[in-house]
Amino acid sequence: MRLTDARRTLATGEAEDAAGLFRALRTEAAALALPGEEAAALLGLGDCALETGDLTEARDRFAEAEALLSHQPLPRRVPALRGRATAHLLAGELRYSCYLLETALDELNASGMHDPDALLLLYTASIAPYMDMGAHARAAHAAELALALAPQVDDPALVASMHRGVARTLIAEGRIAEADASLAKAQELYQQLHIRTELAHCHWMRGYVHAQDGNLKKRPRASCAPPATCSPPSAPPCSPCRSRWSWPMCCAAGARPRRRRSCSGRCWRPPRWAPSGARCTRAARTGCWG
Repeated sequence: MRLTDARRTLATGEAEDAAGLFRALRTEAAALALPGEEAAALLGLGDCALETGDLTEARDRFAEAEALLSHQPLPRRVPALRGRATAHLLAGELRYSCYLLETALDELNASGMHDPDALLLLYTASIAPYMDMGAHARAAHAAELALALAPQVDDPALVASMHRGVARTLIAEGRIAEADASLAKAQELYQQLHIRTELAHCHWMRGYVHAQDGNLKKRPRASCAPPATCSPPSAPPCSPCRSRWSWPMCCAAGARPRRRRSCSGRCWRPPRWAPSGARCTRAARTGCWG
C-alpha cells in the first residue's frame, strides 16, 4: 500500500516527495530483510532521479535493484534493467543502452520464458535509442512486436507507454493520423491512471502531430508554455527559435534532446517533461534547442 502511495505521488509530478517515501520504504525493507520490497523501493528511487535529471543517481539505484534481484528469473529483473538503459539513453550513451536492451531480449527469447510484460517493456524501451541513432527500421520492427504483445498485457501504464513509443515511429514515417490515434490511446490511459507527467507528454506530442498536419486549431492553446510542473531552464531564448519554449514542438517526433550549447553560450539540459521526438532540422543545424 505504501509503495502504491509513493508511486501515486511520483505520478503527480512530486518527484522529491516521492523520493522521501521510497527512501523510508527502502530502509524499512532492508531492516526486515525483504529484498523484493527493497528492490521495488530502489526502482522508485531510480524513477524519481530520472524525473529530477540526476542520471548518475538513477543509474546507481537501478543497478542496486538489479543486484538485489540477481537470483530471480530475468523477467523480474527487466524493470531495473530497463531503467538502467533509460538512464544511459538520457546521458547520450545510445549504443550501450541498445546493448543492454538487446542482450536482455536475446536472453529472454532464448530461455523460452515468454513473459509478455517483460517483452513489451523491453521492446518499448528499445524504440527510443533506435530512433535517436536513426535506426528507424529497427524502431519500427520493435514497435510492431510491441503492438502484437499488447493484448496479452494487463498493465495499462505499460500499454500507454507502448502507444507513445509506437507513435514516435509513426510520426517519423509520416503516418500522422495513425500517430495521433496511438497518442490518443496513451492519453486516455494516462488520464484514467492520473499520471500527470506522462499525460503532459501526450498533450505536447499530439500538439506537434497536429501542427505537422497543418491543423493549428488542434494544437495546445499554450503552445509555447511549459506544463505547470516544470521550471524553465536558465538559458535565455535563442534567436533562431524565437521562443524559450518553442523547441518541444520541434523535437516531438524523434530523439530526446540532449545537452546542447545554447546561442548565448550557456549550457543546459532540457527538462524531462519535454516529449521525445525527432531532432528538429533547425536545432540540428544551429546546435541550439532554444
